[in-house]
Amino acid sequence: MTESRTGKNPLQKKKNESLYEPSDRKETPKETQTRGRPVQKEKWTKVTCVLFDSQIVWLDRLAADIREQTGAALSRAELIRAMISAVQEKGLGLNKATSEEEAKKIILGAMS
Repeated sequence: MTESRTGKNPLQKKKNESLYEPSDRKETPKETQTRGRPVQKEKWTKVTCVLFDSQIVWLDRLAADIREQTGAALSRAELIRAMISAVQEKGLGLNKATSEEEAKKIILGAMS
């Protein structure tokens, strides 16, 4: 005789669930949810940009150092957004730059 394996298949309804009960009801997510994409308060758009291999290596090492020292796991995107926000909040005159090199000089000048 074969035993019933109810509960092994996540799509299979449990014996006490009605077949006519809506299955699209979702439980509210926990406040302390840490899995999945973080929920952002601001509207966002996914952007793709080209970085040099040396820049990616630097970002990855920075993220590894941060994780080692603080236990916090920051992604490349989070680090890049933080840098952009810092430049934005500082109000640097990047609108006068005519090249990547000039923008870099303005940013470095503000850091010293």
